[in-house]
Amino acid sequence: MKNKPYLITVLLAFIIITEALYIAYLQYQIWQFQKLQQNDFQIPKMENTVSQI
Repeated sequence: MKNKPYLITVLLAFIIITEALYIAYLQYQIWQFQKLQQNDFQIPKMENTVSQI
């Protein structure tokens, strides 16, 4: 019975760590998506300059 509180704290710590990693991963994906969107906005500008030439 003495080990049970220890197991509960370990489980809680594990859940908190996994949640933090998951949130960080989601934020990284959003950042990558925003970078891709910026690149997509830059590509039409390049096409316009090529067509003008």
